Amino acid sequence: MTRPGTPRALVLVVVVVVLGASLGRLGTASAAAAGWSISISGALDGTAKQVEPQCLVSPTDDGPLISRATFKLGGRRLRVSMYFAAPADPGSRAFGQTPGPSTVVVALSDVSNQSVTWTSATGSGAINDDRRSGTVQGTLVGAGDEVQMDATFACPKPRSSSGDSGADDRSEAAEFAPGFEGTVEATTSGHCTGTETGTLDLFGFVKGKVFGAIFAEGSYTCEGITVPTSGGLLLSGSFKDNTLRLGVDELLGLLLAPPGCLVGGERLTIHVRRGAGSATPAYTAPSGDVYKCTITVQQE
Repeated sequence: MTRPGTPRALVLVVVVVVLGASLGRLGTASAAAAGWSISISGALDGTAKQVEPQCLVSPTDDGPLISRATFKLGGRRLRVSMYFAAPADPGSRAFGQTPGPSTVVVALSDVSNQSVTWTSATGSGAINDDRRSGTVQGTLVGAGDEVQMDATFACPKPRSSSGDSGADDRSEAAEFAPGFEGTVEATTSGHCTGTETGTLDLFGFVKGKVFGAIFAEGSYTCEGITVPTSGGLLLSGSFKDNTLRLGVDELLGLLLAPPGCLVGGERLTIHVRRGAGSATPAYTAPSGDVYKCTITVQQE
């Protein structure tokens, strides 16, 4: 990932590092490593060991597929995230920086240093007919030289929201969270300036759980140097008592203001009334730069 070589531009690195320290694990089911293999060459080289997968598979056909895993490679602990946007239909998709029905967003990062990342450049991913396993092959670019990845993944079968006839299943179905869509407008002001805009999509699951992402793009200017930005934030949380409570799980690509607004690690709270809601989180960095976001949601 290229960053301006100026002292003030280091604010970007600080934001990403602090965010990395506050990231939580996804509120999703972990699975055994059966069906997983990850081979990497280039700036990094080797075969993944001690793979610990963590997936989110939608119980309906119109949801996304999020395939994630941490693993050990040459003494380093890395994390890979593969985001197949909804609907996660079987078939092949090209690598991309923004999500869509024809792209897959892939990110590789160092668990101990979130500023060391690689993101999808050229390649493709595929979802198998079971909608929860597949492959990813291609080139990632970012920290230093590029890396080539060849991976297969297999996520566990999700529990359905409809359930069988048991009382527990009926109870879970009654707590099935709705989905939301919305917009994000984010600004950076102070010594450095920037504007990033994008969309928010949240998908509902059993027991009131929600999962989704913010994807945005824009630019960041510091010390006269302007850098284009594009990336996403993976979110997870809950919808209960007409309130969304969301936390940031991972940063994909290069964004400044959206992760800056949430850099304190506090959960984003949005009160929903008559199917709509909004929030305006903000954060002032030690440098004096101010990150402000306006996030709106509409129940689908």
